Parts: sequence; C-alpha cells; structure tokens
Amino acid sequence: MAIQTLTSEAADYIAASIPDVGTVLPPKGAAGGSGWASTAVIPTTSGRSFFVKTAARPAAAMFTAEAAGLAALSAAATAGGADVVVPTAYTARDGADGGSFLVMDAVPLGGRVDMRRLGDAVGAIHAAPLPAGVAGKGHGFGVAVGTIGGSVQRNAWADDWVTFWVERRLRPQLAATRDAALIREGGKLCEGVAALFADEPAPAPVCLHGDLWSGNYGATPEGVPVLYDPATYYGHAEVCFGGGGAEGGGLLPGEGRTVHAARLPGYGGGWRIWATHVRHIADALTAARCSSPSPCLVHCGAVV
Repeated sequence: MAIQTLTSEAADYIAASIPDVGTVLPPKGAAGGSGWASTAVIPTTSGRSFFVKTAARPAAAMFTAEAAGLAALSAAATAGGADVVVPTAYTARDGADGGSFLVMDAVPLGGRVDMRRLGDAVGAIHAAPLPAGVAGKGHGFGVAVGTIGGSVQRNAWADDWVTFWVERRLRPQLAATRDAALIREGGKLCEGVAALFADEPAPAPVCLHGDLWSGNYGATPEGVPVLYDPATYYGHAEVCFGGGGAEGGGLLPGEGRTVHAARLPGYGGGWRIWATHVRHIADALTAARCSSPSPCLVHCGAVV
C-alpha cells in the first residue's frame, strides 16, 4: 500500500462523489504530516480544494472518529453560534489494498490567531445544547475508539465525569507505559481524582475538540478561527485549558480564558485537569521519546 495510491483513490472519490468540483487536478504534494499520517491538498478547476490524510491503519482505527469529531464540532459550532470554521469531512474509508484515507475541505490558513476570538468560539461550542442522540448519555463519544495523535483513545460512555476521566483517560495511558512504578503512583493519583471534583459532582458534558493545542487551530486570512485535527468527545469544559500538553496546556491563556469563562459561568480554569493529566508524559514514554518516567512520577507524587 503506497501513500500515492491512497491519494489517487481519494482523488477518484472526490471526482465521483462530490458534486460541482469540475475536474480534479493533480495533488499539490505533501502538505505536512506526522509519524502516523501523511497529507496532501487536491485542487479542482472549480476553485475548491480538498485536504486528504492517508495512513497505514484501517479507517476504523484512524480516521472514522476524526470524521465524526469534525461533524460533531461543526454541529456544536452551528448550534452555539460560534464564529469559527470547522472543515467538512466527506469520507473516511479504507483503501483498496490496505491503509485508509480521509477527505475534507481544505481551509485557507495564514491569518493571525486572535485569542479572544478563539476563546469566544470555543466557549460558544461548549455552551451549545447537546444533540438529541447525545443528551443523557453522559461523557464519551459515539465512536468508541478514536485516536489522539498516534495513541488510541477510548471513548465508551460513562455516567459521570470522574469515572470517564479515570477509566478512559488516566488508567489506559498509565498502563500503556508498562512502567510499574509509574502505574503504581499514577494509581494513587487516580484514587484521589474524585476529591478534586467534590465541589462539582456532576459537571455537564460539552462537545470538546479533544486535542486543542497550537498545532490544531489556526485562522483564515480574514482572521476567523479554524479548528481541525480533533479527538472529539463529550466531557468537562475545563479539559480545553488544562491538558498540560494535550488539550490546551495553557495555550489559550489570558484573554482567551476570560472570554471562554464568560460563556460558561462557573468554569474553573482547568487546574484540576492539569493536575491529573499524565497523557503527555505517557505518550512520550510509549513512543520512546523519553527514557525515564521520573518527571511523571514526581508530578503524580506531588498531586497525591
């Protein structure tokens, strides 16, 4: 399975299944990528261009959840009246000879990101009413298995936030490190998460981008915020600003937080999420980018 073959299949899909695009032109070449996916832009004579992501993994393990996440974010943005662009995803499917591809609109970027404007857009998404099929399900997402970067993300529904955060996020990431000391200390941290949220026993789930850092948002040349590369689920609004390297990590500081808070009275600033977040260090360990778990052990011990 070659990336060029998958990109060609994506071009064939665009020509056959998306109306009014005119003639599909040759890809402009790589538009970036990562260790788990490659990207290209496919232009057409209509003036529209499409952003294509390809990967060696099957769609169900890679792009299905991302496509669903883009749709959920777009719906929440519309329902909340958010001033934001979320690319439309058209398909996530397997290639004929293996691998998979995702086709979405290519959104022109290059404008300056206004943090107040971005914070207001994220706040509007979080304040949007939940879709009928989601309301009452709790915290999670309809696509049970997704990815965040190159890592598997478990999204099975949970009735309460603490259960979801501990059992779907913290414990799986700790287990993925295969480090006994880290798993032991992280387990102590997990046991104490409920106490951190004792003043808010039943936070309402909101539609989260899921991996909101500076590499996953931008602005159009006109300055409209753009959100992409999501790892969407329905969870606690504080995740956006408390990821500690995953969802936000302080990358929407100051005015962005202030505007977001105005949309969601009672917003706590994200410190509880940051205090319990081990995903960034767990990812580094499991990807062999870090040889020692000691920073995470110190962090877990301090919180405990």
